[in-house]
Amino acid sequence: QRTGQTMNEAHIDLFEKDKTELAGLGMEIYIVPGTERDKWKEALIPYAEEQITNLGEFGRKIQQIADEANNKYPY
Repeated sequence: QRTGQTMNEAHIDLFEKDKTELAGLGMEIYIVPGTERDKWKEALIPYAEEQITNLGEFGRKIQQIADEANNKYPY
């Protein structure tokens, strides 16, 4: 848990530094709102399911692990 927290903090820090650096180079930074990200996630479900299916038994195992993790630690 401590490692996960440390990694999360590091990625947040990198994200903020990257935004600042890119803005300094004249780039416009646009953060996609959560509602829009939810639409993209929904639209990609069939593709993700196809990819898992194409992986056969390995894909089923990945899906099982992901389902267990998501049930234990809901978003």
